[in-house]
Amino acid sequence: MNKEINRGNDAQRIMEEPLVKEAFDRIESGLIESMKLCPMSDRDTQHELILTMQLAHKFKGIFLEIMQTGRLAQMQDDTLQNRLVRRLKGI
Repeated sequence: MNKEINRGNDAQRIMEEPLVKEAFDRIESGLIESMKLCPMSDRDTQHELILTMQLAHKFKGIFLEIMQTGRLAQMQDDTLQNRLVRRLKGI
């Protein structure tokens, strides 16, 4: 469980890093701008831009998934600790 908590914390630190945030924002805005400027007749480029956008979101989603798993592991750990404390106080 500690492994998931640590991975979640690491993922959160990475995603909150200003340079990482800037990189994701710049990638997304660059792709959107490219989509706006892409001629409607250029289906191949449109397709490539969409695939690239999906890949960027998938990459970001992996970090978010690891963060969520870490939060859930932390909640389970906290619950277990609370149960142990209550049992010890009852003794």
